[in-house]
Amino acid sequence: MAAGDFDVAQACQGLADLVTGRQVLHPGDPLLDAHIAGSKKLHQGDGWRFVRRGAGHVDAAYAAAGAIHVALTVPYSPRLRPLVVAGRRPHDADGRVACAARDA
Repeated sequence: MAAGDFDVAQACQGLADLVTGRQVLHPGDPLLDAHIAGSKKLHQGDGWRFVRRGAGHVDAAYAAAGAIHVALTVPYSPRLRPLVVAGRRPHDADGRVACAARDA
């Protein structure tokens, strides 16, 4: 899937439809909860996308919508094996997420 093929409105609306239909669950992640609660709809053309309700962020809402959109639209390939990542990323002493690129 090329970056230009990604339809942001379709992904945002798809996430909302799945949540409304109780077809998607998440483990109660506080960041995702905060970003969804701090978002509202920005209508554009025939669709809508997430925007900030106030001074907060909506990055996690876009990440969830994009991940679900890709999972539902990218064709299955038996050559690909799923990668399951569990747990939390390591944090620096100041609470920032450790990042090799940033720390290099």
